Amino acid sequence: MTTQYAHIGKKSWWSGDIKTLCGLTIPADTATAPWFPIFIKTCPGCAAVQKNGGK
Repeated sequence: MTTQYAHIGKKSWWSGDIKTLCGLTIPADTATAPWFPIFIKTCPGCAAVQKNGGK
């Protein structure tokens, strides 16, 4: 069974795509939000960037 990760990112107003802190670009048509995010682990890359100030 694969581990699902919740990414942290910002949604583009223009295209609807999501740019995550770890560098992924998720297209608007495939982006979904989890119903219960507390049960899904945060992406290690996104968590590390957030811990270091988001840069």
